[in-house]
Amino acid sequence: MTKANKTGLPSLDVSVLGIAIFILLTTFYPLVAVIPWLTGVPSNPISVSYRLVYLLLSIVGIVFGVYRIQVLKFSWGGYALIIFWFLYIIRLVYDLSIRDIKIYESDFYFYTFGIGGCFIPAVALLISMPRVNKMLLVKFFLLFSFLVNLAVFLQLGFFYGFGVEIFTVRARIGENGVNIFNPIGVSKEGANLAIFSLFFLLFKKHRLFRRSKIILLLTFMLGLLNLLLGASRGPTASFLLVVISMVLYNLYVARKSLRYMFNVSAVMGGIAFVIMQYVIPAINNGAFSLAKRVAQATDKGFGEEVRAYQWRAAWEQIKSSPIWGERMVENYLNHSPHNLYIEIMLATGIVGTLVFLFSVAVFARKFISALIVQDIMLVFFFLATAQFLFGLSGLSIPTGWHFWSFLALCLTFSTKRSDHNYA
Repeated sequence: MTKANKTGLPSLDVSVLGIAIFILLTTFYPLVAVIPWLTGVPSNPISVSYRLVYLLLSIVGIVFGVYRIQVLKFSWGGYALIIFWFLYIIRLVYDLSIRDIKIYESDFYFYTFGIGGCFIPAVALLISMPRVNKMLLVKFFLLFSFLVNLAVFLQLGFFYGFGVEIFTVRARIGENGVNIFNPIGVSKEGANLAIFSLFFLLFKKHRLFRRSKIILLLTFMLGLLNLLLGASRGPTASFLLVVISMVLYNLYVARKSLRYMFNVSAVMGGIAFVIMQYVIPAINNGAFSLAKRVAQATDKGFGEEVRAYQWRAAWEQIKSSPIWGERMVENYLNHSPHNLYIEIMLATGIVGTLVFLFSVAVFARKFISALIVQDIMLVFFFLATAQFLFGLSGLSIPTGWHFWSFLALCLTFSTKRSDHNYA
């Protein structure tokens, strides 16, 4: 840590910085709501401090990474990701500063979240993560994801009770609610923890002691509870699709062994307990927020959703300027269209979309490589896939820091067999 390199700057393990940046971006945001509850400190300075910390760490990681590594070598997907973001930043500057388009948040909001919250950290991860200690990353992600989910669950429980009524909290924790919790964020954090825990129960069960399996099962159930408490349809659908894909893949790998069937039975038993204890009584009482929102999405007496109008408006804008894009928001509500891929086409056109798709193609190739060798990093590919699926019904380019962080991490995965970790 104190040894100087030939540039005169002190040496620094940039991979450790990379882990810190990744953990801050992918697990810590709900603490912005929890800390004010615990300390009585207003949320705004905590939120600003949180963003400044990961931005400064990202800048330090880039500076020290460039000086220490000397010659940066990204994957082709990493280069594509950077080029895409340059195209989007041009769109930001053009729309906000030249065309002076007034949209749903301030210019400062988009510049700080887009450039400072997504682009710069993604570059820092592309630089630092190729040399990361994979097991250290896994342990820290599980630890902090568990602690954050536990803090969120306890706070919601103290606010609204730990009985069936806790499943009605979504209507009271949104932007107009009594606290600053984002229900989508609650569901996303829960889904991430549940997927992460289930991965090790399915794929690494032969290396786990019984105590570890019990702990992972409990963390899975905690994640599942928060997923349901947030009552967000996008994260829930993404979670289900990823879990199905994980189980099907594990069926292929395990060839239906007895041990595998035991673990599947244990997990399914945990899910059944949660459903019977909490979900079914809540649905019978008409109090389950997620059930109501799914009914709304399927148009059962609620009318067509606003998002459908947003998507149609955005598509018409895309057709009017398909090459470079029309502008960064749809013109129905002057807002993000609530579909990441429509927004990418809307803001950057065919050019930016093709660059983005190239990075996705590299991600897919690396995902297949991780599946073949069953590298420990496979868990992050499944988590990234959940973000990709969630992008179909939510996320926005400048505020999708989870998405860009997981994508940048996976693009650093080495396909060389000598670099794989089979633990």
